[in-house]
Amino acid sequence: MSPGPGGPKEKIWCLPKTGADVEALQRNIDYVCGLEAEYCKPIQEGGECFLPNTVKAHAAFAMNAYYQGTEKNDYDCDFEQTAAISNVNPSMFIFFCTLCHHMHHTFCSAERNSLKKLYFLFNLYSGYGNCKY
Repeated sequence: MSPGPGGPKEKIWCLPKTGADVEALQRNIDYVCGLEAEYCKPIQEGGECFLPNTVKAHAAFAMNAYYQGTEKNDYDCDFEQTAAISNVNPSMFIFFCTLCHHMHHTFCSAERNSLKKLYFLFNLYSGYGNCKY
């Protein structure tokens, strides 16, 4: 039997679902930061994960920080059904999509359907070069 997602060697992240309501994501930030201020220091102004300064990006960081600090049960990444567990490292795609941007999206546009998730992650996490997940 092979280990499922989140097995002992597989890193997993808790990320906002595509289309999650911005107000709900802000409530998630407020909840996580209210529990433990340390989770949110990197997304404060001047922090290594402050940019991009968007609710979606800050929620992604805070929600994942909370999840990583728990026993990583599915319910630790529910956030009223605005989040999902993923084995896709959000920081792995920054270089690729930055390259696509400089190539005027020639490849990315041609592969838009298969890279839909990639685009979402890039838009969410672009600017997180110094951010550690």
